[in-house]
Amino acid sequence: MRSDPRFFKLIEEFPELANDEITIEKELYAHFGLLFFSFALVEHSLINFVVFDAAGQGLQNRTIRNRTEWEAAFDQNYEKAKSLSLGNLIRATKDIPELVPVSSSLTKMKTERDYFAHHFFRDEAIYFRGDDRGWLLLLKLNEVRQRTVKLENQLKPQFELMCGRYGLPRPTADQLAQILNEYENDISMAVAQGNVQFGWES
Repeated sequence: MRSDPRFFKLIEEFPELANDEITIEKELYAHFGLLFFSFALVEHSLINFVVFDAAGQGLQNRTIRNRTEWEAAFDQNYEKAKSLSLGNLIRATKDIPELVPVSSSLTKMKTERDYFAHHFFRDEAIYFRGDDRGWLLLLKLNEVRQRTVKLENQLKPQFELMCGRYGLPRPTADQLAQILNEYENDISMAVAQGNVQFGWES
């Protein structure tokens, strides 16, 4: 099955699939996880749109006048945005002009994400049985992931445009690297101390 030309690009992206010893069921679970990670990236991008749009409006209407008010507004809007479902995030961003060019792609992505969240393992279970079926399902999973990755990449320049419209300063690469480094250090310390608490445990 893997010698079929349809799978060349898939194997080029994931060379481990060329191994004769792979178990297709395990690969399907792994690629399902990878697909959901791509959905999560889009969702987080939408959270950023909600937060920075609210902050930008606050700067424009002068309800945010200093750093303290900025930080309070940012934290408040972030907590609110991350509590929203994907559908409500899309609704919360529908009036942001920079997202108009990708609105239909967002709707399609939500429909696909909902299917994979609620129906995939029940409706497609038969394709986990057998190598030929599994390879076809793997190919189709990758097609959805590629569309989702493309959408996430389309959101990045639109976010920059929105920030430019509001005159919002963007962190430099060095500032972002420092934030990421601090976050990594905090996580490493929590793991070393054995006091990690995952989101569903809080």
